[in-house]
Amino acid sequence: MNRREMSAIGKSDVPSPHLYACVQVVLSKGAPSVLAVSRKQCEFFQEPLFVRREVGGSTDALIAPKARERKPEWKSLVVLEVMVGRVMDELGTAKKVAVRMGSVFHFANRHLLPELAKPTPESPPTQLFIGLSLDVFEAVRAGHLDFGFVSWTSRPKGVKFIEVWRDPVGIVGLRTKFAHIRKARTMADLKDEPWIHFPKPQYEWHDLIEPDRGGFIVRDSQSTVNLVLGGHGIIDIQLEAFTAEERKLLVEASVPSSHPEITIYAIYTGDIRSGAAQFMESLVEKLKRNSRARK
Repeated sequence: MNRREMSAIGKSDVPSPHLYACVQVVLSKGAPSVLAVSRKQCEFFQEPLFVRREVGGSTDALIAPKARERKPEWKSLVVLEVMVGRVMDELGTAKKVAVRMGSVFHFANRHLLPELAKPTPESPPTQLFIGLSLDVFEAVRAGHLDFGFVSWTSRPKGVKFIEVWRDPVGIVGLRTKFAHIRKARTMADLKDEPWIHFPKPQYEWHDLIEPDRGGFIVRDSQSTVNLVLGGHGIIDIQLEAFTAEERKLLVEASVPSSHPEITIYAIYTGDIRSGAAQFMESLVEKLKRNSRARK
């Protein structure tokens, strides 16, 4: 199918047997933009099928929210979305829409970045936001990200999720300075140690340290690691904040973490684009496979 034939598709009032009749491809600056065409061509949906959104210089075709609610036609909408992708592929000038994802610091550093460094020819471009779990969670819920990876103490509410794996935690310090914490049995045994605090953003931070004690309060992942490896204090933290070599330099207290039940989740909403959902599912499977291979 050439460009002239594709252009004619959008002008025809006769529905295509391949659903191409519901798609008009408009060439703009060398890249195609996908729009809904006349309601006459797709009158059984009673509304435009797509809304137009510019992303990174290319155009993303999204199924309109109200159309998503029309359950009887949902399968047809999915087919139509696939048809749009086929039309754009046949043009040969289409730019792939980037997958927007987010991740909590340590999961990105230890697992996500190494995997994203091995793209295949079929892989879409990716945009990665690295931050606190709460920031990633809120960005996914707001629709700013297609999906994200968070370290959560319970099942995330208000979003859909895939459980990836347990996120190991512990109270650690530099072995050469804090070897004695291995003998601690309760948190009271550690009260006189210098603490490094990495508080959740929803909690107040200014009263974490007693007025007569020293300590550190940080909200930067790398600064936290630097403080621990520098022997400045002990911390209750996800152990994968450190590399395997760095963990050899640490000692872990026998006292259990104050947050023993932490899990990595891939979170997304019901409005996730099909291409992004497929990429997310494939990525999660690769990460799990890599994890099994390390054991």
